[in-house]
Amino acid sequence: MRWKNRYDYSWERFYQALCRYKFSSGNIDIHATYVTPEGLELGKWICNLRQSKNSGRCGYYLTDERIAALNKLGMIWDKVDYQWERNYLACAEYYRKHHNLDIPANYISEEGLRIGAWLRRMRKIRSGRLNGAAPLTETQIERLDAIHMDWLDTYTRQWEYGYKQALAYHREFGTLEVPAGYVNANGFPLGRWLKNHVEVNSQTGRTAIKVTPERRAKLDALGFKWTAEDPWQKRISACEEYLREHGDLDIPPNYVIDNVWLGKWLYKCRKTYRGELEGKSLTEEQISQLERLGIDWRTPAERAWSEK
Repeated sequence: MRWKNRYDYSWERFYQALCRYKFSSGNIDIHATYVTPEGLELGKWICNLRQSKNSGRCGYYLTDERIAALNKLGMIWDKVDYQWERNYLACAEYYRKHHNLDIPANYISEEGLRIGAWLRRMRKIRSGRLNGAAPLTETQIERLDAIHMDWLDTYTRQWEYGYKQALAYHREFGTLEVPAGYVNANGFPLGRWLKNHVEVNSQTGRTAIKVTPERRAKLDALGFKWTAEDPWQKRISACEEYLREHGDLDIPPNYVIDNVWLGKWLYKCRKTYRGELEGKSLTEEQISQLERLGIDWRTPAERAWSEK
């Protein structure tokens, strides 16, 4: 005969299981889906207790005496605030050791917390880009500011750094016409960075770098050209300049102008015209452009023979 009703009996079974969990794990921070080896849905039970207390529906089952007993075990009544506090303290410890919050997204703290991903979530919440998430309180924002939280996301920070390099180049040279392979003294590939703003991927139809109206305005102020120059026309213009200066197109193989190996390029054009490069061809217009410049399609050996 059990003199206790089924509610009291249920309480004792679950509470004893909770005590055993605390003894083995050192805490009662239990996942909602946790089931004991005996088959008790302890995680679900804890969630139901939280809902009862936070909604003010304690009633007969969750008495003041039982609340006190749970508190002695370290009951977490507000799981969201508790998790926020744990993540924040882990970030504060990281800042104390490293003097920054440049935490990789996949970083896991000693307590097993993914604080890098958590910081990115905080940025999204504050910027309003995370639908359904509760907004940060002023106190939470102030506490993150106290450990020098950078509210810009990683991609925005990377873009701003690239813009600073572009701005420095413009101040020095008065232009943003930067060779594609140019790398500045800081080791930043400025030429490629600028090129990624205009080159469109044929499959996705997007540029490698997202261009927002604010970013466009910043680069516009520096006179940035948003239309990529036609590589063929650039080389034709270089040939015209060489022809005006030298009177012919006998360009040495190692001649370079505006980051273009012009002599090597003409050599390939001649081989393409003669059908010596498999899979390559010139259009009628391209052939016409080169012939108007006076190109000699013959091989070096053929030219040498004719000059004898």
